[in-house]
Amino acid sequence: MWEKLNHSIHHIEKAVVIDKKAQWVSHQLCLDAGLYPDMKHLQAGLEGLALKRFLQRYAPVITAAKKWFPPIYQALPDPFCIFILTDPAARVIHLFSSSELMSRCAEKGVLPGTSLSEESCGTNAVALSLQNRKATIVKGRQHFLHLFHDWHCIAAPIFDAGKTLVGCIDFSTASQSKIEKKLPLITLLADQFSPVFPYRQRTGRTKNPNLPISEAPIFSPRQINILTMVAKGLTSKEIGVQLEISARTVETHLERMRTRTGAKTSAQLVAIAFDPGHLAS
Repeated sequence: MWEKLNHSIHHIEKAVVIDKKAQWVSHQLCLDAGLYPDMKHLQAGLEGLALKRFLQRYAPVITAAKKWFPPIYQALPDPFCIFILTDPAARVIHLFSSSELMSRCAEKGVLPGTSLSEESCGTNAVALSLQNRKATIVKGRQHFLHLFHDWHCIAAPIFDAGKTLVGCIDFSTASQSKIEKKLPLITLLADQFSPVFPYRQRTGRTKNPNLPISEAPIFSPRQINILTMVAKGLTSKEIGVQLEISARTVETHLERMRTRTGAKTSAQLVAIAFDPGHLAS
């Protein structure tokens, strides 16, 4: 792996570093989702049988992570770092760090099955990387939640051979060293994990807005509500009135969903969104 890193270091695209405008937009979406900055604990994630099935689905990923992360962690001159793997809906599959940091994460609710989506976890590198479909950096106070203000994070999306988004990998550190320097490593790991992620087989699409959306969507509940209203022909202004948010916020949600799915128009987005094969986890 280290040989691949040395050979590929000059062929990696730059990461997206969010600016003040992107930070403001993300923070507004967090407020719209009902989050507040001084939350001490993340919202509860998957539990019981749902969590068991989730971890069984990603068993090959977890096995690979347990094999690959320890030697990389030991080789890094940074004891205050953590690796996180998620599915395309930003739900945590696996974490790796020191026992001390793992305990601290558990205390804050960062556990397998926890959602790191913007609507659940606030502004963070995983959520924005999945939205941007590019490696993304979020530093310190750019995070919406105060409990992450001491952390600097870089996340990269994971694609399968067909360029379908299948997951995300995050490297977070409390170190003041430049997080940008971890881009080659995190990008290589994203490529390394790609073959072990479950293949997301797609089924035939449908434009029927009456069909139920998958119970494990890649979109948030708020985004699903917006999509359902778009499918019924409502405008952004009308949707905003019903959801008690601004039309601009509605457009921001739609833009992010188009970016995530590759849709060029809202009509294409609706067609993709109501395709159970696309939305299934």
